[in-house]
Amino acid sequence: MEKNGILFDQVYASGARSEQGMASIFGGFPAHPISSITVQPDKFVKLPSIVKVLKKTGMVHRFYFGGQLIYGNIKSYIIFNGFDKIMEGDNFPKSMPQGKLVSMTNTRLVYMEKEIGSMNNLSFLRFSP
Repeated sequence: MEKNGILFDQVYASGARSEQGMASIFGGFPAHPISSITVQPDKFVKLPSIVKVLKKTGMVHRFYFGGQLIYGNIKSYIIFNGFDKIMEGDNFPKSMPQGKLVSMTNTRLVYMEKEIGSMNNLSFLRFSP
């Protein structure tokens, strides 16, 4: 995306937890100190979604997460946003480090680079360390 037009190099999300940042980035919803909107499906379905807006332009959306998406109901929120492919810890090759809160290691980044390089269309990608 950088070479073909758009680079977001100064994007900041509110909150201290992954699910709070994702709700802020994808839905424009600020973090709250007590709970996260991602654990409230009856509310998050009413939020806007930049992923859904960009999808209308023909972009492919992929979401890569180093750990497990069960925390903070992240997986439900990501599915709601309409990502075309969702990769979490267990979906990566077994030769890579596994765990509940595994970070994006160099081996995972190399894997993603190869996968992204094979794509023929515009893409909106999100990976979380």
